[in-house]
Amino acid sequence: MKVIIMYFLKNAAAVIAYFAAKRVALVVAALIVCLSASAQQQGAVSAGGRLTMGAGDDYANFGVGAMVRYNVATPLRLEVSGAYFLPNKDISMWDANLNAQWLFPVSERFVLYPLVGVNIMGMTGTAVNKYGFGVKNGFAPNFGVGADFWLNNKVALNFDAKYRVGFGEFDLDRLCISVGIVFNFLKSE
Repeated sequence: MKVIIMYFLKNAAAVIAYFAAKRVALVVAALIVCLSASAQQQGAVSAGGRLTMGAGDDYANFGVGAMVRYNVATPLRLEVSGAYFLPNKDISMWDANLNAQWLFPVSERFVLYPLVGVNIMGMTGTAVNKYGFGVKNGFAPNFGVGADFWLNNKVALNFDAKYRVGFGEFDLDRLCISVGIVFNFLKSE
């Protein structure tokens, strides 16, 4: 019994520090959620255009695309986007995405977000490569990060990077890095 009491007294400070650190982490997490909840309001709708560079599996090309966003809940935004990639090596590509973005406002004008979603991509061309030839389509999950820098409450510059995880018959892993402009059409104030 004496050994147990001595062990507890020796480690009491560490046990107290452990529980105090858990409480501090919980308070910080609650503050982050509250701050992100106040910055992007439910019902906000925006749309814009992007320039994209996609690369993966020894194949790269540039594309142009568009996006439409809707804030479903205060920190949660859905984005539907698509892009057409210019031909390279006799192959052209397109993709369409549905992503969920969790918004973390860093300041009034700067918002960071992780994203996760689904992607469908198609390739067309005459070149024979490891994907075959003709027309190929593939469905895959994607994940990434992004940022919006609001120039005012109607226009923002956008950056995002997402990684498409290919599998199955159309196993094309692909990193897409995009820059664009976003116009806010409806914002609940």
